[in-house]
Amino acid sequence: MAFTSAGHGKGVLVKGCRCCFPPDTMFEDACEGIAALGFCTFGNAQKFVRLCGAGSGTMRLSKGKVKNAMKLGRDGPLTAEQVEAMQRCVDEAYASVLGLGDIGDGGGDAQQQAEEVPQQQQQTDELGQQQQQQ
Repeated sequence: MAFTSAGHGKGVLVKGCRCCFPPDTMFEDACEGIAALGFCTFGNAQKFVRLCGAGSGTMRLSKGKVKNAMKLGRDGPLTAEQVEAMQRCVDEAYASVLGLGDIGDGGGDAQQQAEEVPQQQQQTDELGQQQQQQ
């Protein structure tokens, strides 16, 4: 049976509809990249990505969280270089959202981009509501 949702056929984008918006795979991509490094288990890779996301919206670890991240190693504590390699995996996975562009070019203004994403989502939601009222 095909998945259908209210608003389909009327030109309305439906929030959360898998037909209208592709699923977000950034979290999984970041976890897979970190796990592929071999420094930690997949479960600890998930914890690392959540640590990155628990801050200012830039997906960067604070100095205090780096200490927590160092405890996530498979065979003991991680080194600063290993944590930085894991951070690069997160940066690559979230580059499009954070406005990092090509990771090698130094990136863009990540804080500004992180603030713009919720505003764009709100505008999309408002447009959908207006179209539904018509």
